[in-house]
Amino acid sequence: MLPVLMSVVAALSAAPAAGVSSDEGAAPLPDRIVVGFLDEGSGERWVTVNDGVMGGRSTGGPSFADGLMTFSGVTNTNGGGFSSIRTRPAEWAFGDADGLLFRVRGDGRKYIAAVTTDTRIGSWDVSYWAEFQTTGDGEWQTVTLPFASFVPTMFGEDVSGRVAALDPREAETLGLYIYDKKDGPFKLDVAWIGSYAEVAAEDSESGSLGAGSADAASRALAVMKLAIERGAARFNAGEQGACADIYEVAMRSLTLMPGGLDAGVVEALERGLAAGGREHAQTSRAWAYRRAMDEAFVLLTEREAPMAGAD
Repeated sequence: MLPVLMSVVAALSAAPAAGVSSDEGAAPLPDRIVVGFLDEGSGERWVTVNDGVMGGRSTGGPSFADGLMTFSGVTNTNGGGFSSIRTRPAEWAFGDADGLLFRVRGDGRKYIAAVTTDTRIGSWDVSYWAEFQTTGDGEWQTVTLPFASFVPTMFGEDVSGRVAALDPREAETLGLYIYDKKDGPFKLDVAWIGSYAEVAAEDSESGSLGAGSADAASRALAVMKLAIERGAARFNAGEQGACADIYEVAMRSLTLMPGGLDAGVVEALERGLAAGGREHAQTSRAWAYRRAMDEAFVLLTEREAPMAGAD
């Protein structure tokens, strides 16, 4: 399990990533951040398709600021009633990934994640859709969308049985729609899009963090040291959101590990996750996570010392 955690931290530190945490239940950890919004060229990768292509009156599109993408506009059901954005075609290398993770802050409306491949019916493109509901309470949420949940559609109609199920290895574009048959303004902030792979239960049970308290403490220290090393570099480069993401993923992964870590260490990490989730400024969020990791680091070091002396 340690190599998996290390690879997640390394991937986040190497890829554009930003976001804000919420105090929420466990969600799968991203194996890879496939879309981030920190670099200046983020907007060049996205295109807008609204219902004007079919005579509709909805408006909408993406904007980019502070390491986030905001998909916003106004839907008008006197016409098509939808607004959408999508990436330009790319090779996503999903490999053995089981699904997508969207880190979002919504307005209480329902949105659709979309994936396209080269699948068509006649000359018309097929788009694979998976709906998700946003909370609308101002909090960030991680939306988990297994690839198996994506339904093939054409012009918004389910065409299951007429085409094959989604093969993520053939993905060409990723996108977002709002098509909830409601009039009015909408706004969805997106921090990042990631992919994840399920971890088999037997793999988790045999993970090294659960092999014993001393071993767990040692390996947890290694994860946090790497997170601090990579996160601090991003922070000092002016990418405070990316730093906070690295810290958050490391902390959340340690709280989810089966057994091994003292309750006091887990509580310190969970308090830090909650504190960071209440912060809206990326700098404050990063420091909230760092203080919690420093506290956990001290607790783990104190635990290791007596055990080392007992050998």
